[in-house]
Order: sequence, then C-alpha cells, then structure tokens
Amino acid sequence: RQSPNSAMGNMNPLHLNLPSSRGGISASASSGVFDTTTDEIVYSMAVWLIANKIIVEVKDFLVAAEAFHDSCTDGNKPPDAVLSEESLYHELLHSGCLNGTKSIPAICYQFGLDRFRIEKFIAWGQRTNKLEIVRRV
Repeated sequence: RQSPNSAMGNMNPLHLNLPSSRGGISASASSGVFDTTTDEIVYSMAVWLIANKIIVEVKDFLVAAEAFHDSCTDGNKPPDAVLSEESLYHELLHSGCLNGTKSIPAICYQFGLDRFRIEKFIAWGQRTNKLEIVRRV
C-alpha cells in the first residue's frame, strides 16, 4: 500500500515547485508562515494532477444524428418554439458545428448562446432524434 507521499512522488505538498514572482513556493508548516497564496498551491496541485493523468478533462460535442428532414410536410405550421430550434439546428449544421469537432462551450461562445438556450436546444434535438452528444476525454 502506498503512502500519500509516495503517490505524489515523495513530494511534500507544501514544497511545490511552481514559478512565481517570488521564485517559487517556499512554505514552512512548522512556523505557520507561507510565502505564497492558496490559489498558487491549488493551481500547482491541479497542474500536477492533470500532468499525471489523475484527472482528465471531458468535453461534450454535438453530432447531427441524421439528415434533417423538414417536419412541415403535411402543410401544418409547427409552433414557433419548434421553428426556433429548427432554425438553430440549420445554422449550426451549415456552420459545421454538428460534426463532433467543436465542443458545446465553444459553440455557445461562438453563437452567444446561454446555458438555458443550449440545454433547451439539446433536449429538443435528443427528443426528435436529430442530435447526439459525444463525450471525449
């Protein structure tokens, strides 16, 4: 069984090596005096965890599940909410955002979509079998 120190490569978590304006972190647990901020320590620990593949980043991507067919084939006009979702679908499809190469946050940023709007769109897309979410590490 490994001790917590051996899991971190025998590195004392208080003596992390990270560049700072003070030339690195130096901390003394016995004196209670720290020459760095908590944010720098947390950042350093996060970088170490990511670098050692202990935590990984998971991103969600939207993919068009099928070719889109107009839902108005019977001549009835769908509700405005459906038209809104379909128009967003067409816009994202034609801009190349539904091929699984652009993450959902990147799509939101590019098109100025808020969380409520993208969640509503994704729910519509999954309900109508037009969208799938692909997760990648």
